[in-house]
Amino acid sequence: MWHNQRDVMSSVCRLTCGLDDDLDKGTAFLISSNSVLTATHNIKRHLQNNSVDITLEFLNIGKEREVRKALPISINVESSVVILEFDSPINQSYLRFSDFEVDSGDDFETFGYPTVKWSAGQWVQNKISRVMGDAVFNPFDWNIDLSHQTQIADFSGLSGAPLLVDGKLVGVLLTEAMEKGKAISLGAIGISNFVNVLNEKEIEIYEYVDPYLYELDEDQYKDFVFVEKLEAALIVQHELCQTEFFHAEILSNAVKSKAVKSEMKELVRLRNDVRSFWHSKYLGYQDENSGAALLSSVYDQIEKYAETTLSSKVIPTSLYAKKGMLHQWADDCKIGWVKSYERNLVQFRLAKGGTSNGSNNTD
Repeated sequence: MWHNQRDVMSSVCRLTCGLDDDLDKGTAFLISSNSVLTATHNIKRHLQNNSVDITLEFLNIGKEREVRKALPISINVESSVVILEFDSPINQSYLRFSDFEVDSGDDFETFGYPTVKWSAGQWVQNKISRVMGDAVFNPFDWNIDLSHQTQIADFSGLSGAPLLVDGKLVGVLLTEAMEKGKAISLGAIGISNFVNVLNEKEIEIYEYVDPYLYELDEDQYKDFVFVEKLEAALIVQHELCQTEFFHAEILSNAVKSKAVKSEMKELVRLRNDVRSFWHSKYLGYQDENSGAALLSSVYDQIEKYAETTLSSKVIPTSLYAKKGMLHQWADDCKIGWVKSYERNLVQFRLAKGGTSNGSNNTD
């Protein structure tokens, strides 16, 4: 499950707990329409005295602030995070956890409300510096160390913010280590350390699928147009083509769900360049029956220019995904592997006794 920056900002709220002249401040984020997750220490005054209010303020949903009074659904004194509920639901998409396993060197990002940026919030981005396993002695509440490089010296208030890696929600930022009044490190807790809290509320954790380890079912794409076009062009060994299509689909879905304009434009550029390679080879292709030579020729071009014309500093794109873009175009009936490929597909379908319609029949 990927989350774009717009969804993150609208799901994250600032939290206050205490009296007007003596408030604890923190961050929380929606995990359902009427509940948020936050760091337990953000509500310590309420835990000491349940008459103390917990107030949530959503600043990025509409023109007006959405304000809710919230209460913890249950308290586990050993848990570093807690779920808070409120009666009036928020009509806004919420964040969903992924079981993606983070590692040292992964890029992370988070959005929350440090007190020095309390009015507008702040994005923090850098790399995970260390992940501490269960066998490692850890005197802290968190098990993920986060690097940071920002002009902000005090991250107080950021505790409870969502930890995201490549758009996937993988944990919760908890606290900071301070030295001489400056933040020297940030810490976060991974979902494996509070899965019991999520299970209690029946919060679903989405399974992450690594495209390099995932094994495709041989029939997964059997009714897709791009597979029909391959078979119509006498390319019957197309298992690798399906894997390439799968990688391209994973990339496209990730970019579209994050909705970052620069990444979306870059994806369009890469797809168009791939189609241009095909077009150059197709212009001189004459075979109306077999497409293996054309496919091989275009593959050669993609491999040749993978690290130059088809390289990207904006979105990481594997060679699999670049080749898979060809099959995305074929699935959209924009390219084919023989001369007069539209007629070739119609004849292939009629020979099978199926439809001659050029659309995808997967519904």
